[in-house]
Amino acid sequence: MADESKEIFNRQNLPGMISAQKTANYCYTKGKQLAVVLACQLIILPIVINLSIQFVNNEVISGILIVISLIDFIVGEIIRRQLNKAKLNGAGMQQYFDEFVFNLKNSSKKYLAPKKLSLEERSKLIRKYEDKDNSPYYNWYSDYSTLPYEQAVYNCQKENIRWDISIRKKYRVFLIILASLAVIVITISAILQRMNVLSLIVIIFSIAPLFSYFYSGFQKLHKDIASQQQLYDIISSIEGKLKSKKKILDEIEELQVEIFDYRKKAYLIPNWFYKLFRKNMQTEEDRLAKEISKGNNENS
Repeated sequence: MADESKEIFNRQNLPGMISAQKTANYCYTKGKQLAVVLACQLIILPIVINLSIQFVNNEVISGILIVISLIDFIVGEIIRRQLNKAKLNGAGMQQYFDEFVFNLKNSSKKYLAPKKLSLEERSKLIRKYEDKDNSPYYNWYSDYSTLPYEQAVYNCQKENIRWDISIRKKYRVFLIILASLAVIVITISAILQRMNVLSLIVIIFSIAPLFSYFYSGFQKLHKDIASQQQLYDIISSIEGKLKSKKKILDEIEELQVEIFDYRKKAYLIPNWFYKLFRKNMQTEEDRLAKEISKGNNENS
């Protein structure tokens, strides 16, 4: 069983798997870039139009601004669809990576797996990013190779969820701090400039979309965290079966589908924020993997 577990951590560093994980990352990056474009389009442009209407008293220009607003809405929907496609591609490549690395057979009869990327779609995406650097994608999962096979897979999946919850909690705090600072700056500015109530109301209404963006991001993050935490709590109950030496292959495959479904919908965390914590979080996960493996060997 230990030899079978070692194969998990050998397979994750095969050239094809490195390419799959790298491609997943760049698909998500494209989604994040589209999210920035969408945010600018749906926040900054409406603010500019809102301010322009207040200073322009011309029916022709006002009509043009209305047309621009309609075009902005339509283009926004197109970008949103491309963003969702990028997330689906990223999730699909990660699912392919996990299924191959964990050697899953999709034999569980309890769960109907959703549509995944075809071989042709995967190959096309991989070719698109084949010249990108491979180095960040080695040893994706911490080493659980001394554990029995099913326990090794289970702990890799658990690591996946644990990591995701942690980074989202950090980013949620960041958004709260950013929004709070914006409120403080506006308040102080209004006091120093002795703005009248009407001017202050105009400013607040003009930047309302920005706060709406913060609030929407906070809500999505909160939902993602709650969803992952619930899943984490549920799969923790599998540990009882592990201790009693029961087979958990069905549970592992069902859990993998849940992870795939979540990845397709999850809020995208900016790469720069992820990189701030990646090294420390990976060190912590590697330390935990050693403790779990050591504890299992002592109990064997």
